[in-house]
Amino acid sequence: MLRLTGGRGADVVLDTQGGRALARSVHETAHGGRVVSLAGMALEPSTAETRGLCPTNIAIPGFRLTGRTRAVRRTGWR
Repeated sequence: MLRLTGGRGADVVLDTQGGRALARSVHETAHGGRVVSLAGMALEPSTAETRGLCPTNIAIPGFRLTGRTRAVRRTGWR
């Protein structure tokens, strides 16, 4: 990714593997970018050096995909 972006990195990296791949995803994310972890296909704990997140303003937001309807979300599953 760094080669393709001239060393800048991607604005959004979709990490579908997790595990050790998370560290590479963070490394290949541009300043101010986001790493979205979609799945843990690696079936191992995700690890990454986090000291570099603050100076580069990289975010790793949570992500959840559900099949809940609007009515269920409004009532909180009641």
